[in-house]
Amino acid sequence: MNSTQYFNSLQYSLIYSFNTSVKDTDQMTLILLHLSLGRCTNSTLRRVNYNSFYLPSG
Repeated sequence: MNSTQYFNSLQYSLIYSFNTSVKDTDQMTLILLHLSLGRCTNSTLRRVNYNSFYLPSG
């Protein structure tokens, strides 16, 4: 596994856990997480389900 694959899988795991278990967390926190991770592998973020980051809840 090269570094790109490692970061992709790590990033997906982080986003998946936030998407599924921290849905009530402040939206800005999730957006900041998204943007900071985006500096590593931006293309991965577009493939991951990112609706919860930008769509208002409720």
